[in-house]
Amino acid sequence: MIDIRKRETGKILHSVSAETLCRARLVDIDLRDADLAGADLTDAALDDANLSYADLSGAILNGADMSGIAFCAANLSNADLRDSFMDSTDLNFANLTGADLRGSSLAIHI
Repeated sequence: MIDIRKRETGKILHSVSAETLCRARLVDIDLRDADLAGADLTDAALDDANLSYADLSGAILNGADMSGIAFCAANLSNADLRDSFMDSTDLNFANLTGADLRGSSLAIHI
């Protein structure tokens, strides 16, 4: 069981009944202000989730489906976003410093 917690308070936002977040299905879930720094979300389905203000620094999101996701003011610094799908993703004020976006689909709206 993996608990995804709020950054400041540690409050549980969502629990996943698995050993890993790889290939996790986190579709249309409110994960605002989540602490996912360094998390391995390879091939995860995150479409239409709200990850505004979340910390995903250093996270691995290879091949993840992030279509329609809200990353407003999220920290994606040094995240591995290779080959991910980010169509219609809201990246307003997101920190993408050092993020690897090679091979990603980035049909975004600003």
